Amino acid sequence: MNKFNLSVSFLLASLFVLGSGCGQSQEDIDTLPMTMFRRSVLDQKARMLTLRFGPDRFVAYDLENDQLFKVWRGGVLWNGAAFNNLKTVQPESFGNAYWEDSGSAPQWWLEAGGDRKPAQLKFVSFWDLNDGPALDFQLQDEAGHTALIRERPRFRETDEATVFERRFSVGDASSGVTVYREDQALEAGKMLSIQQAGANLPAAAPPAKAVSTNNNQYWLERSGCNTCHNETEKEVGPSYTAIAAAYEASKENITLLTTKVQNGGSGTWGSAAMIPHPHVDEDDIRRMIQYILSLRPKEPGKVNARPRTVAEAPQPERPGFGISLEAVHPGLELVNFRPHEFKPRVGGMAFLPDGRLLVSTWDSIGAVYALTGVASGDSNQVTITKIASGLSEPLGLTTVGNEIFVLQKQELTQLVDHDEDGIVDEYRQLNDNFGVTPDFHEFSYGLAYHEGYFYGGLGLAMRLMSHEMQLEDRGTIFRMDRKGSFEQIATGLRQPNGIVINAEGEIFVTENQGQWVPGCKIVHVQEGHFYGCQFGTGDRYTGLEASPPAVWLPQDEIGNSPGQPLFVQEGIYAGQMIHGEVSHGGVKRVFLEKVNGQYQGVAFRFTQGLEAGINRMAWGPDGALYVGGVGMNGGWAHREHQYGLQKLIFKEKTAFEMLAIRAQPGGFEIEFTQPVEQGISTSREMINLQQWYYQATAAYGGPKLDLQDLSISSATFNADRTKLNLQISGLKAGYVVYFNLSPEWKSQTGDPLWSGDAWYTLNNLVNEAPF
Repeated sequence: MNKFNLSVSFLLASLFVLGSGCGQSQEDIDTLPMTMFRRSVLDQKARMLTLRFGPDRFVAYDLENDQLFKVWRGGVLWNGAAFNNLKTVQPESFGNAYWEDSGSAPQWWLEAGGDRKPAQLKFVSFWDLNDGPALDFQLQDEAGHTALIRERPRFRETDEATVFERRFSVGDASSGVTVYREDQALEAGKMLSIQQAGANLPAAAPPAKAVSTNNNQYWLERSGCNTCHNETEKEVGPSYTAIAAAYEASKENITLLTTKVQNGGSGTWGSAAMIPHPHVDEDDIRRMIQYILSLRPKEPGKVNARPRTVAEAPQPERPGFGISLEAVHPGLELVNFRPHEFKPRVGGMAFLPDGRLLVSTWDSIGAVYALTGVASGDSNQVTITKIASGLSEPLGLTTVGNEIFVLQKQELTQLVDHDEDGIVDEYRQLNDNFGVTPDFHEFSYGLAYHEGYFYGGLGLAMRLMSHEMQLEDRGTIFRMDRKGSFEQIATGLRQPNGIVINAEGEIFVTENQGQWVPGCKIVHVQEGHFYGCQFGTGDRYTGLEASPPAVWLPQDEIGNSPGQPLFVQEGIYAGQMIHGEVSHGGVKRVFLEKVNGQYQGVAFRFTQGLEAGINRMAWGPDGALYVGGVGMNGGWAHREHQYGLQKLIFKEKTAFEMLAIRAQPGGFEIEFTQPVEQGISTSREMINLQQWYYQATAAYGGPKLDLQDLSISSATFNADRTKLNLQISGLKAGYVVYFNLSPEWKSQTGDPLWSGDAWYTLNNLVNEAPF
């Protein structure tokens, strides 16, 4: 039973509820658009709970200060990265206010033994009840007395006006305690009703939206261009000013660049690919190009030349050899069990003990769905129930037994189904002891549970003004519990999208390239360590030495936007890590080892052929790997696909491929899944090797530094030809070593090599002092 048809959404905790208190039919409620709230561009609230009653009545609570904020008739402009792909514009309200916060909240008191003391109000949870929404608050005074207060906000219509009421009741309270709101006592078993506002207000139309004819910067946001480009600084692609410096605003250049934007491509400014934009009207592209070229310096002078490409490996001959794979791995069976009408942008995945798959979505609904029948692999047998909704960018989801926990942008939330009807009744705030602002990129990533604690990562803000600093909590890996404790355990991360904890309790996260992060990487998180990113942190990390990643994932080669990592428990890959990839697509495989007590290892291509870039993954009780896709306009998507949910079944027979690469004294050992055919050459044409290092700077990403070709001094197979020992001259600690094997490699049974590419991060040389 969908008791209240809950549609909640937090902007930094902005929760929207479709209320049944205005007399709409069920059909009316279902068709209302989901929206969010903020006060204004200059006075944004970090945690705002907003309820919608009918088509145009809204109530907002400031959860930062635990008080009512605004009551109005109107609506919300539905903007934001997860909602309509606008990355700097956030939702804001419009309309006419019945009541607004004046800055002075009513005083609450607890009286025990005739002694009345002021009490602090703290939000606890939101309830979706049969007769409407309710909010629970905890009261506590300095003597430790407590009481639970339930508020039921309601609108009612009279002949004279629309009236907004707040109805308070007392739940559990310390023995002998009486609760007062100002001078009014709340009696146990009774309800105190406060009329907060009443008026007749006219309906309000939303303000006009910006259009391309008068706001080209708006369309740069809307089209997704700002996902990869910045006006003055290079990010994934060149800055707008660099483009303007390279092209005069001639008719020919405008036509040329318009075609480039429509068709996509790479090579002009480096290897990063620009996706096609066939969905954007040619006239809008032309106007955007005209705006960009208007940024050309007006005074003559030296301009930056286009970047040159570095030396590259031999030209690829087929997928998996210098370029991305395209097909599903031969050792995997792809199963499409997603019903056609279900199109989730997956933010989190987890299984319940009864076999139901939980999926949270990064979209305007912000939902958690429960799927039954997924083990069958038959979409006709899969049932989907929306058990919760309106969560703010729920990019973390886990279960502890039958308990469900979601990491939203602003808090850790427990979802509780009290009456066991399959729909969440209570959204219980467990922990909000970390900072958050309305910046679109302040994601709260992943959620892992280990020995009583929850672990995750907090992304940095990406649109700081010159006078602004990152919040202290941002760019960190955290540990928290359900009672409110919060600890930073590592710093210097930019966007740690995925997290996993192995059987030994070691934490690994995936990190995304950007400012101070020259390439994507796999990080072994150690308590108290700093990992290099200091974007917008001032002198906070000055003097700290950055710990290296366990594995680098070179941009546009093996990683662009790594997501959820997992460890394989069984089969030929047991003990290895796999992780999803949003922009580069597919699933990658990582072999880790320790040298001089420090993790290092190698990344391999593993599988492509999936319906979207992979953000989250989960092992199912049937042993299959469940993969969830996500995407948005611009560069954060694989081939523009924005949703997906599939599973991969591991077969007994796998492909012929490199299984592992291990550092050895003076070189490496390559282990293959099958014996290599006799007579295979180990010449440079068959094995090409390079090495380079990265250096973190304030720039977005970074080039390969000291790029060198490597020479093999000897190559020796073991007796069964499954392992190849390579002695290599000139290896350097702290470098990435790239292996590029020819497509001509075959197994003894004639199977072709699945992929010839591998990237080994050589933090330490074997038998030498730690780097």
